[in-house]
Amino acid sequence: MRRIELAVDIIGQAAPGALTDISGGTVTPSALGQSRIRLWVTCAFQNATTFLASITNGGTTVDLELNGGANLEADALYTFEIPVTFGDSIDWQIGTDGIIRRLIVQTVYDGGDA
Repeated sequence: MRRIELAVDIIGQAAPGALTDISGGTVTPSALGQSRIRLWVTCAFQNATTFLASITNGGTTVDLELNGGANLEADALYTFEIPVTFGDSIDWQIGTDGIIRRLIVQTVYDGGDA
């Protein structure tokens, strides 16, 4: 059974600075026993910028550059799908200052005993 939860919904918020966690953007999947957990991330930014997912699990943090590390174009809408696991904590960072036009993160749970 699929369950989708809105985890982050930001519109028109100033970015906190380059490569700084976006306030209100932390996602922690909460359903133990799911066969598959992923995030649907939709975003647009005022300026061309890189976009990173900072994933922490068990005290280890890995920063992953989305879009192959290439800049996202200014005022363009992008969507990414990111597989995650129970126990992950995910934060978001952008490479420049500016306005977060839109950041929506949905947690998608497939299978298991949601």
